[in-house]
Amino acid sequence: MKNIISKIFLGKDDKFSALIAFGIVALIALGCSCGDTFDLANERKNKNTPISNTFDEPDKKDTTKKGSKPDASDGLIPPPVDQLQYLVRETMLDFNDAIAKSDFTEFHSKICKPWQKQVTSDGMTDMFRQFIDGKASFGEIRDMDATFTTQKIKKDGQFKILEVNGEYPTSPRTTTFQLNYLAEGKDWKLSKIRVETTINLR
Repeated sequence: MKNIISKIFLGKDDKFSALIAFGIVALIALGCSCGDTFDLANERKNKNTPISNTFDEPDKKDTTKKGSKPDASDGLIPPPVDQLQYLVRETMLDFNDAIAKSDFTEFHSKICKPWQKQVTSDGMTDMFRQFIDGKASFGEIRDMDATFTTQKIKKDGQFKILEVNGEYPTSPRTTTFQLNYLAEGKDWKLSKIRVETTINLR
C-alpha cells in the first residue's frame, strides 16, 4: 500500500506532500465547523469577551528572524514586507519546533486568546499528529525569505485580521502556508494555520 501511495505522489520516492490542518485549525474566518476551531461567529455573540493581549512571550535569543516585529495598531494597511517576513518566519519556526518536540505547549501560548479558549495544547498536538508522525521538518527556512502571494487586512465584525499566504523554497518540495493573525492590542496573534510540506511515510 505504501508503495502505491508513493508512486501516486512522487514516483519511487516514499515521501509525499501532505496538506496539514485542513479544516481542523484552518478556515477560521470562513466558519468551518470541522473539529476544534476558533469560531469568530461565537466570539461576536459574546461582546464581553476581551480581545486584548495579556500574554508576555518568554525571553529567548532571537536568532531566527530578520526585520522587525509588526505593529497591529496601524490601521488596515498590511505591515511592510520585512515585518511580514519576521512574523511569518517566527510562526513557522515555532510550529516546526513544536512538531520536533511533539509538544505544542509553547506554540499554544502564542495563538490568539479566543482560540486558546477553544483548544488545549494537547488538542493541538493531536491535530498535528500527521506532521509529528511524518517527522516534518522545515527549519531550513531560518535562512530563507518567503514569497508572499497574499498580504491583506480584513475586518470581520469587531475583529481585524491579517491574512498572509505564500511559500518557502524548501527541498525536496516547496513549503506553502496560509496564516491568519488576529489583532490583539498592538500584537498580531495567530488565528489560523494551514501548511503544506513534505512528510516521511516510513
